[in-house]
Amino acid sequence: MPLLESRARSSLSAFFCGVARVAAWLWVTCGPWCGATAAASSEPPLDSPCVANALWRAQQENLQAARYWRILLHYQRTPFGTKSLIDDPGFFLAGDGKVNPGSELEATIRALFGPEGPETEEARCRFVARYTWLREQLGGCASDFPEPRCPEFEEWMQALEPRSVTLIFVSSNINSPASMFGHDLLRIDGGQESALLSHAVNYSALTQETSGFAFAFKGLFGLYKGYFTIVPYYEKLKQYGDIHQRDIWEYRLDLTEQEVRRMMLHLWEVKEIYSYYYFLDENCSYPILYLLEAARPSLHLTDERRLWVLPLDVVKAVVGSGVVEDASFRPSKTTRIGHILRRMDRKAQKVAVALIRGEIDPEAVLEAPLTEEEKRDILDVILEYVQYQYVIQEITKERYLDIFLEASHARSTLGRGGQGRGYSSIPAPVRPDRGHLSRRVGVGTGVREFDKGGLFQEVTLRPAYHDLLDPDEGFIQGYQISLFSAALRYYFEDERVSLDHLDILDVESLVGRNRLIDPFSWKIKTGLVQRFLPAGRQTLVYQLAAGFGLTYRSETFGLAYAMPEAEANGGKGLEDSYSIGLGGSVGILKPFGPLWKVHLYSRSVYYPVAESYPSFEIGCLQRVRVTTNNSLILDVLARRTRQDNSLEIKLSWNVYF
Repeated sequence: MPLLESRARSSLSAFFCGVARVAAWLWVTCGPWCGATAAASSEPPLDSPCVANALWRAQQENLQAARYWRILLHYQRTPFGTKSLIDDPGFFLAGDGKVNPGSELEATIRALFGPEGPETEEARCRFVARYTWLREQLGGCASDFPEPRCPEFEEWMQALEPRSVTLIFVSSNINSPASMFGHDLLRIDGGQESALLSHAVNYSALTQETSGFAFAFKGLFGLYKGYFTIVPYYEKLKQYGDIHQRDIWEYRLDLTEQEVRRMMLHLWEVKEIYSYYYFLDENCSYPILYLLEAARPSLHLTDERRLWVLPLDVVKAVVGSGVVEDASFRPSKTTRIGHILRRMDRKAQKVAVALIRGEIDPEAVLEAPLTEEEKRDILDVILEYVQYQYVIQEITKERYLDIFLEASHARSTLGRGGQGRGYSSIPAPVRPDRGHLSRRVGVGTGVREFDKGGLFQEVTLRPAYHDLLDPDEGFIQGYQISLFSAALRYYFEDERVSLDHLDILDVESLVGRNRLIDPFSWKIKTGLVQRFLPAGRQTLVYQLAAGFGLTYRSETFGLAYAMPEAEANGGKGLEDSYSIGLGGSVGILKPFGPLWKVHLYSRSVYYPVAESYPSFEIGCLQRVRVTTNNSLILDVLARRTRQDNSLEIKLSWNVYF
């Protein structure tokens, strides 16, 4: 039966091809006599026999619905139909190609398989991925067309020499709104001896914006154009690992050279094409999935479309597809500096600081009453630190060279010894893909105001991403980004449901300082919160709060921080409908192994404007990890204000998904 079906299909193909040829002959022969010349007719020119046959084959095979066609055009199904995520009109050959896969397929076949000529050759070289795939799918006369002869494309391929692909995950930079969720890119590995000489494929917004908040706002609403760019990998390492202090994970993929070539064919088509950049979904990460699917369509990485797609979600999806062979860790400059400093005692650290300040020279380190290992550590950390200072432009090139050359000469006299400065000497943390998932839902029960029987149940939802109490594995300790986190409560005594809070944005950065690198800590929070009024009443107000301070790290206390803060509230239940307060907070964030973490804090705010009263609260939050994506949280909060003196205890179960 399969043989009969094949012969029948072949006979039909030959029949329609013959009909098309006769029709074409009649058009050319009879057209002038009938007054139906191409110049005078309002009808489109008749397709060539091969194009007609190709269109018929495409219809029979339903290629417009083929998965690979949708991959090449970045089509997504929406509640309103099909739409491509690419916005550049130059990417489409049909006027309605962005929303009509069938129309775009017909226009593509006519452009690629028409009569030989400069325009046809140009279209084939412009859309090499489409041309290659359609030749394979259409067969018949389409398969007789030659391989694309495109000098620019071949030169581009020879320069990149693609053989394998590595997915790169750059850790979060909470001080940059554009990078607070991390960043993904691809590395194209060829015949280079070092990965540093490979090329990076990066998708990002094209902008000269210097304001982080302006970038975040425009990025949320798609006001930037995003492009793929290809740059040397060492430039990205310098940008992220040296300048922006971000660790890098490299996930080597098991794509074959043939699959890598397919990916490069598609990259050639989209490398100068824009899509509108959306911070939460069509961001630096999601378009990369189409490149990987173009290489291996069986990956199915873009089938599930979420409200937002975070770089870490993309990494988890790629790892979950089974395409990752292994992963390696590249620590940033600041990670390497911190690692060396932590194994030095205070005496050795003071010597390193004195050397940086110019109070002693590197040769003096060799004569100091220190062990050989301490001398190596001092000179190693100095070499790392002056490079870091230079790339962030804290010191001049002359100063950098003076210190670096002298320290290098002194270090060479001590031999390799110890752990050295290589990456292998730094223990790799837990891989980001093995941390908890980014969304979280929780259910809990608690009691507030014991004497009044204030028993309640609570349901919480946090769409993204990570907070201070979450497990640190795969994340940065002391780092919090929470978007649209909300909690609903049901109070049994009053039989009422209330919105306890809606945090539109809650960001906190507790970065530990050391003797050489001393960043500031900060936080900002905005959203709706419940405020307590006299006679036990509550009101929902809009709040904006911010703080700025210092954090120190120790083995005993973990992260200890102190921050002056300011707060503004607005709502009808307040006196004069607003209040402004000044105060501060102190706290300790301490993990006890991988399972238990404690956050103890106190916060005091005085409201001198509109409502003149002090507010004080002290809290103790404890999290016990059950599994990677399940945890228990015990929250104890005591609050004292003019209107509210209460103790609240809550136990909740949280699931990450």
